Amino acid sequence: MPVKRIAIVGGGPAGLSTAFHLTEEPGWQDKYDICIYQMGWRVGGKGATGRDEENGWRILEHGIHGFCNCYFNTWAMMKKAYAGIGPKSKSLLPNATLGKAFLPSSMTYQLEWQNGHWHHEVQSMPFVPGKPWTARAPEMNWHGVMRGLLAEMLKRGRPGDPARLKHADLVHPEISSKTRRKKHRGLGEALHKGLKHLLGKAHQLEDLAIEEFMKFAVEHLDGMRKHLQELAEELDRKFHHNHSMAIASLDLYWTIMKGIVEERLWEKDLNTLDKEDFRDWMKRHGALDHTLICAMTFVVPNIMFSYRDGDSTNPPTMSTASWLGWILRTFLGTGDYFYFMAAGTGESAILPLYLALKERGVRFEFFHKLTGIEVGEGEDGKTVEQLEFQRQLSLKKGEYDPLQKVPGKPWRVWPSHPLWEQIRFADDNRYIDFEKWYSPDGVGAKPRVLKRGGRGKDSFDYVVWAVPPSMIEHLAPKSLGKQWSRTAAAMSTTPTQASQLWLTHSTEELGWAVDKKKYGRTARYISGSFPNPLNCMAVFDDLIAAENWGADAPKGLVYFCSQIHHVNHSNSEDVARTMAHTSSTLRVLGNFLTGSVPGEPWRNDPQAMNFHYLWVPKKSQQDYRGESRLKLQYHRANTDPTDAYVQALPGTASQRLMPWASGFTNLVPAGDWIYTGINAGAFEGAVTGGKFAAMALTGYLKREQIYGIDFLNPSVTRKINTAVRRGAIPVIR
Repeated sequence: MPVKRIAIVGGGPAGLSTAFHLTEEPGWQDKYDICIYQMGWRVGGKGATGRDEENGWRILEHGIHGFCNCYFNTWAMMKKAYAGIGPKSKSLLPNATLGKAFLPSSMTYQLEWQNGHWHHEVQSMPFVPGKPWTARAPEMNWHGVMRGLLAEMLKRGRPGDPARLKHADLVHPEISSKTRRKKHRGLGEALHKGLKHLLGKAHQLEDLAIEEFMKFAVEHLDGMRKHLQELAEELDRKFHHNHSMAIASLDLYWTIMKGIVEERLWEKDLNTLDKEDFRDWMKRHGALDHTLICAMTFVVPNIMFSYRDGDSTNPPTMSTASWLGWILRTFLGTGDYFYFMAAGTGESAILPLYLALKERGVRFEFFHKLTGIEVGEGEDGKTVEQLEFQRQLSLKKGEYDPLQKVPGKPWRVWPSHPLWEQIRFADDNRYIDFEKWYSPDGVGAKPRVLKRGGRGKDSFDYVVWAVPPSMIEHLAPKSLGKQWSRTAAAMSTTPTQASQLWLTHSTEELGWAVDKKKYGRTARYISGSFPNPLNCMAVFDDLIAAENWGADAPKGLVYFCSQIHHVNHSNSEDVARTMAHTSSTLRVLGNFLTGSVPGEPWRNDPQAMNFHYLWVPKKSQQDYRGESRLKLQYHRANTDPTDAYVQALPGTASQRLMPWASGFTNLVPAGDWIYTGINAGAFEGAVTGGKFAAMALTGYLKREQIYGIDFLNPSVTRKINTAVRRGAIPVIR
């Protein structure tokens, strides 16, 4: 049988994942020829990074990235990638093993505006002993969910030291009445005892007892919930932040458990909740008013950029199915809650995948911008007949090598610009951004057309669409748009913005001191509830060691990111707007980074960070003072259609495509915008989408190997089984 040529359009996590899982099949080289076509000079999509060789080889990201311990498909892929790279390629990595490339953290920084003040604290996140890349993938069912939910309720819902597994300190000592204090302390002790008892019962569950157990659990706890509400009201009279946040955390999980029982979700799909907004669902199941607005409730929609039109002055909105599915999934992971990249996303995650795929024999074509698609009618239905690319520039010779050497280091990195020594007419092309869709073609550019059914390099048999749905209107509004109109109309997207700030002092010196014994083994932590407009924040001080500054090195590093409202500005205008948002953020940063505000008697603005703590090179300190120092930090606005972030707004999960249902006999979609079981924008969603696409193409993978694809949605299992039975899977004939 002739080798089938598979053209993967887009080298983001979805495209890389598709190629990786296609090449897991033994003897794939005898069946398939796989090529990834990428616009610009690097792969990675939203996870692509660059290096700024003019300023300490600092890492330049699209935003904040990290892996959760429940990224089951991602960890399985990364484990194989690191293990499968040969010694020569491994020497190109800043960290040669998975354990060194990813740093664990179970800390989160929660912030709330209450009673006219900002209140903030570091909290511990779910932690289960072990490592996610060595643990077996869990059974993703209601038994595991209930065990994880009860275990987390037992750990959380307490102010103070997270190592204490007691709830008696829910009561605040300043409550005036001794009788009330005694009553509430008794409530806390009874709550702890009850949760511990229920968790023990949950580990003895039989398959047929789940309904009876869930009802029993809610009835057992519901009486205490009423008393908890009394305590919340007591605390609200004189706001006690830590205790109110503890109660809200406990009430959030309580509401989830009650909602599961009242909806009888174990009998139906979680996706039946898709059309309802998450806060409406919580309110319908009795969440406390404070819980509906607390920081912990907003973390998931914030990190999922869930603001319509990018407008953060209005509350976020998110599908209950996607919101609840994400939270329940987090109860099943092993290890620390977060894992941050020790050398940035590009070198810790994307580079090992690229090297592994190169060794396996996957081809990469850089500087290939897809500009059009031609479709036709084949023997079995609609087919993609032609892919029209623009080669954005011409190379001096051979294939483009995208990796850059760092002076004095053995490893390689992704550059923040094309490597001009490999490019013809380099001087004429230096001012063109080849990663922007609307940028002009470079000098030396020329079209390239791939046709279906040929046997040369300018041919293909099957196409993987691994770019956002926002590209449909630019590439094939009549062909793909007509076939995918329902999905494309439902998939709302938003641009994003990001800033990285290097500081003259460590964040610990400036006031963010964290007890690692309590909260984790790394100083990194993240907040999904930072003040708007940049509502996600992460502390990355130790990432400076992965850069190459020499003697004149900064000491602290903070990242910010969020959605952004885009009205077709030029890129320079969007970046300027992001810089203005960053300046606005710094003017409230002193509330949290207290050491960055001058002390008495010079405390002119008690909220603003002093801009002189922004690092600039010694040679530039006289030229850049005050707010002008922002110009030497890094800011980006991800407003290009290829950067579009797909939101999980109410009603979108049910509109997502199955990968075999594109409407074309030779086209398979991949990415976090198709049906993934997560149905929200995340690295795991993109990897799962790529893995699902690979399964649909060849049928080599089985449903059970795509962890979580049918998580709490039994109808998806039936759809996949039906597709296999009827021959829709595999797509490749």
